[in-house]
Amino acid sequence: MRKIKVILIFLCVELFFTPFIFAAAITDSCEPLGHLNPGITLEDNYIFERDLEKGNGLTSAKMEDTNQIYTRLGLGLGDYFNVYTKLGAVRGSDYHFVSANKYDYETGVGFLWGLGLGGEYEFSKNWKVAGDVQFDSWRADVEKAWLDGEGGSNIQNPQIDNSELQVTFLLLRDFELPKSRTILTPYVGLGYSYFKSETEREVTFTTSSYIVSADWDLHSENTINIVTGLKARMDDNWKAFLEGRFLAEKAITCGLTYDWGASYRPEKPVYEAERKKNEYPVAPLWPGWEFGVDFQGGEARYEEHASSVGVDSKWQEYFNRVNLSLGNYDLKRLEGGFKGSFFASLEDTEKWNLDGGLYQENTMDLSGGSFLAEVGWALGDGTKPSSDALIFTPLLGYGYNRIQFTRSNFRVLGTVIPIGEVSEDYDVHYIDIGGKLNFTFDKNILFDLRSSCGIVFYNQASNSAIGSIDGDGGYIPKIEVRLRYLATPDFTLSIGGFFEQQHLEGGMSSSAEWPDNNLSLYGATVGGSYKWGGDSGKRAVYRPMLQTVSMEPKRINRPSTNIAQEQPVPLESIVIAQAPVKESRGNGLAPAERLDRLESFYKKGLVSKEKYVEEKRIILTAMSD
Repeated sequence: MRKIKVILIFLCVELFFTPFIFAAAITDSCEPLGHLNPGITLEDNYIFERDLEKGNGLTSAKMEDTNQIYTRLGLGLGDYFNVYTKLGAVRGSDYHFVSANKYDYETGVGFLWGLGLGGEYEFSKNWKVAGDVQFDSWRADVEKAWLDGEGGSNIQNPQIDNSELQVTFLLLRDFELPKSRTILTPYVGLGYSYFKSETEREVTFTTSSYIVSADWDLHSENTINIVTGLKARMDDNWKAFLEGRFLAEKAITCGLTYDWGASYRPEKPVYEAERKKNEYPVAPLWPGWEFGVDFQGGEARYEEHASSVGVDSKWQEYFNRVNLSLGNYDLKRLEGGFKGSFFASLEDTEKWNLDGGLYQENTMDLSGGSFLAEVGWALGDGTKPSSDALIFTPLLGYGYNRIQFTRSNFRVLGTVIPIGEVSEDYDVHYIDIGGKLNFTFDKNILFDLRSSCGIVFYNQASNSAIGSIDGDGGYIPKIEVRLRYLATPDFTLSIGGFFEQQHLEGGMSSSAEWPDNNLSLYGATVGGSYKWGGDSGKRAVYRPMLQTVSMEPKRINRPSTNIAQEQPVPLESIVIAQAPVKESRGNGLAPAERLDRLESFYKKGLVSKEKYVEEKRIILTAMSD
């Protein structure tokens, strides 16, 4: 009865907040449901305000008061992950645009759908890290429109399409209430949120004096979110949450979840103090090196906005990139390395608008390179070296981007301007803060999710016509997903996708302005890597000695008597990698039995290739004697 009262109270609170709530919740989608266990969530969301990019002469653009109500259906995958879909409705979005005039639009009810993947891992007692990737999309029709406060009528082509991609990392802490089954979990985190709003065609309406038409294709002005919230698990099935997000959007969300995995809880990892009692290290701090080559292809988009004169530009075209890396990301303790990239785009037309009208056209292409050095420390479950292993690695690095813009064939107001080719170089230095999440499906297939945000501390533009101008910083968010296949213990193949954006704040000189600008790159990746040195092919720092040893009596045949008898297997004879076979002849195992065990350990990755070859040679020599 008490549980029912708690649930009813929470529903009343949720209904009270209905007019004030938005943001797709993160933490509840991350908590594992258990393999193939379902869960259902009711969420009620609201966006207070979200700024959109200022382009085509706009001095202000924002979306406000967007209310979403939907159901999220989740399914657990393994011990740590969930996939989910969202279905629901959106009601009442307001769009406000200001240029020479003020335009306001209000939409009605629309259909919302979404997909996502979330995961959570407890790396220390009551401490967890979580990650989530989700995509939402909804369409709504304009029902009301205003020009400078005057209401319009006869609205035509009212469809507006909206979409959002979110990537979030969280840090969580569980607090178990005494004499209760309730667990309270506050959390904080950082997220990347890319929002886009566009019209299908020009939206038109009529006022007493004008026929107004407008179309837009705008994305979010800011993409970095701060996330904070509180989750409460009331018993094995029911949980509730309240969450807020700030910076990219002003938003808050709440919801109620029922999951069917009542008896499911992920196996608690063995923590450091307990682990050292029954494990031995098998890998050095820095186990070796890995050289990688990646080929990437996709689309590049570039935009500029000059606030002083109301000039905006847009350009997009295909590009390709080659990445070369050297380091070690072997899911052990210390990770890191270096990466260099080289890219080039095709040539296409760049269009410049002045106060909403076409002012200039020119052809443009991009080329350049980048460098990144980073280091991190892997946090993972060393008791699961071959499968179902989730490892999170926070990373910190320094990056440098060099981008060259080459422009030619200038036309201003339809007139050809014979100024030849103009080049412009961007030099960008930044501190990269992020993390890498690795999940091992089995000993040969791994899933990687990498996300980071670069904080630009120095940027400069050098133009062949007007000289150099220093900028005011910026940010560089990145996300990359990969599926890797270990073809051999030393060679890995990978495929995946990526998205990254470089937003730079421009600057002013005595004679010119460097406008604020955005460069977005997204596409697909194929590549491979080769390891050498250290313990190639191993993917965990510790091997649990006691858990891999079978102490059951084993039937063996003694060649001298050919009589089968029961013989217990001593523990020290199992750890072949620690002692030469010749030194363990008194352990009661025949050479043939020791050879079988060596083969078994090598297949499981418990013995390096070099050690396997050496021990096999010793055993075969003993057998020939």
